[in-house]
Order: sequence, then structure tokens, then C-alpha cells
Amino acid sequence: MRLFSLSQRAVLRALVTLAVLAAAAAAPAQSTVTRAARKVNPPVVNPAAKIVAPIVPVDTVTTAAPDTVRRSARLPVGSLPASAAQLLTRVQLQRFFDRREASALVRVSAAGAVMDTLRATPDTLTLAPGEAIIRSTGSAGTTRSVGGRRQVYLPVRALEAASSGRVVQYSIAYVIARDGLHYDPDGKRFRGRVDFVLDDSINPQVVERLTRPRVVHLAGPFDAISRVNLEFGSTNQYQTVDVEALTATDTVLPLEVRALGLTNLRVPLPVHSPRLTLRTNTREILGFGLQVVRVTVSLSADAGGQLRTVSPSAKRGTPDSALLHVASGSDGVFELRSSFMGRDSVSVAGEGFTDGMLEMVYLPPTLFVMLALLGGVVGGVLRQLTGGAAGSAGARVLRGTALGLLTGIVAAPAYALGINLVGVTVAVGVSESATFVIAALGAYYGLPERAALAARSVGKN
Repeated sequence: MRLFSLSQRAVLRALVTLAVLAAAAAAPAQSTVTRAARKVNPPVVNPAAKIVAPIVPVDTVTTAAPDTVRRSARLPVGSLPASAAQLLTRVQLQRFFDRREASALVRVSAAGAVMDTLRATPDTLTLAPGEAIIRSTGSAGTTRSVGGRRQVYLPVRALEAASSGRVVQYSIAYVIARDGLHYDPDGKRFRGRVDFVLDDSINPQVVERLTRPRVVHLAGPFDAISRVNLEFGSTNQYQTVDVEALTATDTVLPLEVRALGLTNLRVPLPVHSPRLTLRTNTREILGFGLQVVRVTVSLSADAGGQLRTVSPSAKRGTPDSALLHVASGSDGVFELRSSFMGRDSVSVAGEGFTDGMLEMVYLPPTLFVMLALLGGVVGGVLRQLTGGAAGSAGARVLRGTALGLLTGIVAAPAYALGINLVGVTVAVGVSESATFVIAALGAYYGLPERAALAARSVGKN
């Protein structure tokens, strides 16, 4: 028994033949679409990773027409070769531009020269390799703690294409080692260290290689800068600069930074000098040179153990020494004599040191004069009454008073200045009781007699 007749088998063979022809016709159309897609999106070589990676379009539509492929305007990350220009969209520029700030966007070349200024945000912007878009972030830098260190960001931010095709944002940041410049007693100079970095705070753990090195130029009032040109080939990698200064008269020395077309960037380096300290047991003494004060000079421990030469000075008073030798743990001492009345500034200076300052007050010698006159009157009257002088008691008291006033006002100031007209040494120096006693003794014994006695004593010796 036959399942199909002769005519039925002929019909089946005809249907199979038609199916084979239809499949053969569909195959060229499919290969045409594949070749078109490959032509539109060729493989790209990433020079950083040395890996060949085919591009996958973000949105590819093939249902509308089998022989065409529509490409998206957006390309995935890592899809651009290092030598190609980067197309920035309006969305990317708007995110980079801060509307709270009045500064415009500036495009700079790979060499750091300003190319143009963007007052309005364009729809698209093409950046050649090494070009960057920068904006100012204010007049002062910001500070953050990074890895336990105080990192300062200069007030400028850059937008640039990396070799991977990513668009990176970074700021020039720095870290000052030991918080500034410190004096080296062995080298007799101030030394400091600064670490610079192109900090990508959005991706701090990712090191992105730039298409062109970004150069940062350094200058300043220093005697030596280890590297005046820093070439940054990537983000988030620090470079160290050492600076030296033989002298530092200011409390801060600026390290000038020129980069990204800007020339007004500065890194302030605080100066930490060994400190001189002045001490006294009193800040107030009698004026007109009637009193001296003992001043002790100390040097901080970071100056080293070697003896250093310093010089005391005062605006009004008179130090007894022009030079002193001090060291850490070994104080120096000088005496300061007053001059006239009022305030006085006393200082001690030395090369590489922070000057020691002290303010003194020279008081009017009112009590001193009163005690000198009173002591002179007492001494003069006693001499007249007990020395057998002629005349009545009243006359002798008047004569003793006049003689005592003159003698006291001479003897007491002379003793305060170091001239002993009395012949008696008072161990306490200038004081209220000493002033009275010296004036009284001078009036009682008489200055001519004491001067003659001192002359005879010198002749015998």
C-alpha cells in the first residue's frame, strides 16, 4: 500500500526545493547586516592595557531595516583611542561648571596656554589630546584629611580626557611635610618638603594615565628647589619637592605654582625657626637710668647643642653686652639699664632664629627722689646737731636741711648709676631703703670727706 501517490510526491519535492531557496536567500541578508555593523564599529586597541576589545554599541536597532544599523551618539567608557579627540557633551560640561561661581570655563592646551574662554555652556566641545577645561573654585584653597595627612587643594579644577577614554576631573593638591620649613642647625639653613598630586577625588583609588603630561612649574624666594618642573603623566600619584632657604625673615615663604594657564597660585610654607625667649623677674624698673634689670636669654631645643651668637638690643634702654653665646640648655644673661620714662621694646636676634621680644616699662622715679631728699635731710640735720657746729639749734637744723637736700639728690642717683660717693656698699642694689640710707650717709659724712678718703685709700694701695 502506497502512502503518497505519484502526484503527491511531486508536490512535496517542489515544497522542499522552495524552502531551500528561501534559506539561501536569507543568508546573504544576514551577513550584510553583520558586515555593516563591523564596518561601523571596528575593534579598538587600548594602548594602556594592550588589549583588543570590540565595541558594543549602546543602542543598535535592526528591526526597522535589515540592511542598516543606527549608531547611538553615546559611546561606552574606554571606547576612544589615546590619540583621538574627546567629544564632551553639554551634560558633562554642565556637571563640571558650578553655577554658584561666576568664573567661566577656560580651555588650555597641552603646554598650559589659554586657548579660549567659554562664557556659555556649549552643546558639545571637542578636546584634542592634552587639552583641558579648567575653572576657578574661589580665591582660597580647601583642606581635607587624606590618609591622615592635611591635604590642601589649590583653587582650580580641570576636566581632561585620559588615555583610557575616560573623562577625569582633578585638582592640583599638595601636602606640606612637618607643617613647613624647619631650621637645620648643621646645614645652617631652612629645609622643607612638599608633595604634589593631580588629585581625582571622585576616583581616588584609580590611577588614570593622561594623554599628555601635565607640567607644574615652581618658583619662589628659595635658595634651592629640587625640581622646578613637575611632569604629571597620571592622576593620584604624588611627586616630592624639597626646598631650602638660607634665611627666612618672614613667618611664611610662598612657593609659587604655575600650571593650567594660571600664574597666581601659591603654596604658603610656614617658617618654624628656633625660638629665642627672654625672661626677667620684673617688667617695671625706674627710669632715667636709675635701675638695671637682669635679662635671661634661652634657646629652644630644636636649635641643636652648638653655641649660637645672638645680639641683644633695645629701642630706648642700654644692654651691657652687644653679643651673647647661647645654646639649647645653656642660657645667656645680660643687664639692661633704663632710659628716660615710658615703654621700651627689648629684643634678641640671631641668624635663623625667631627673635625674642620683651616689653619693659620705665617708671618715673617719684618715690626715689622723695627718699633721696628725706635721707639727705636726716643725715644733714644729724651732722649739724651732733658735730659741734656753731650757732643756735634752729640755725643748725636749717643749715643741715639745706646741706642734706643737696647732698641726698647727688649721692643717691650717683650710687644708682654705679658711682659710690659714700664708701658703703649696699648689697641689695637700688631699693627704697638703700636710697634713703645712701642719701643719709652722704649728708652725714659729707661728700668731700668721702671723696678725699677714697683718694687716700687708692694712694695707699
